[in-house]
Amino acid sequence: MILYVVLVALVALQGVKLRLRSFNEDYLSKNDTDAVRGMFILLIMASHFVQYVELSTTLPDLLYLRLRGFLGQAVVTCFLFYSGYGVALSAKQKGEEYVRAMPRRRIFPTMFVYDCSVLLYLILQLWRGRSVSLKQFVLAILAWQGIGNSDWYIFAIVGLYTITWLVLRGRKLDAVAVARITVATLAFLLALLCAGKGAYWYDTLLSYPLGMWFFLYKEKIDRFLSKGTHYWPITIVIAAAFILVHKVWNRSLFFYILTMLLFTLCAVLFTMKVQLRSPALLYCGRHLRGLYLLQRLPFIFLGDYLPWKSGPGIYIYFALGIVLIFLLDALFSRAMTFLCAATSVKVHD
Repeated sequence: MILYVVLVALVALQGVKLRLRSFNEDYLSKNDTDAVRGMFILLIMASHFVQYVELSTTLPDLLYLRLRGFLGQAVVTCFLFYSGYGVALSAKQKGEEYVRAMPRRRIFPTMFVYDCSVLLYLILQLWRGRSVSLKQFVLAILAWQGIGNSDWYIFAIVGLYTITWLVLRGRKLDAVAVARITVATLAFLLALLCAGKGAYWYDTLLSYPLGMWFFLYKEKIDRFLSKGTHYWPITIVIAAAFILVHKVWNRSLFFYILTMLLFTLCAVLFTMKVQLRSPALLYCGRHLRGLYLLQRLPFIFLGDYLPWKSGPGIYIYFALGIVLIFLLDALFSRAMTFLCAATSVKVHD
């Protein structure tokens, strides 16, 4: 599997622009963030796939497992950071009109597309002869549990959108508002913890308000880091802090969350100097929703028919799964475009 990671890295190098002596002012533009998200969704595909097979003890697979273990939940932190930043940017630019429209433009469309994908998983489970109770289906529709699909991220992002909507109604976006969103996110985190959810449901949530804080002070941050020699010492300090805290991240939830936040900052600092422009990554980033929601379908379906759960054959299994994921996404995107037009649902990218 490590060869797949190398392939993703090679794809990322296509069209890459290094700005070691300058500053990438577009590091939080839609194109740049789509490319980063595209890279991480490709890594997530591999991470999900290995849950369905048994990797070998060969060096390449062991290296992959070490990398997967090293990254942990960090592969989703940029998604949350960019979402927080994007919502803050839109709220600042469009004001109260944007905030009032969040249930209609952000929250409901996210659940609508997710629930359409859940119906596909229901059909697959029934095809496989698996029973799905009404309670399981209802909880899956609410993203509280899955029926083979990924659920936690949708529940988390909808929760964060709802918090943002409740806090920003009738008030402008400023440091006080973001502080309230941060406190509410902490309360959301604790609620999920008390509900008995796995740590992966909540240990990256604070990357969302971090994106909002970054938006508030972006001009000052850019001005400070783009002039003189400030960038490199700051980057070295944050990277060193990430490495040090990572060594103890399993000791407590606090250290794990801190590791996730430091990784997010490292990724943002990286994009200030390295601009990813790979067409393949841009495509994946722009189709993130479908690629994320549908990627388990082919792995589950093929797993019932292919004989390979271990050994070299799993790479054929994986390759076929990747092809089917992109084909499914293309069909799903067309279906969603039609349904959203028919129901007047406006899906935000």
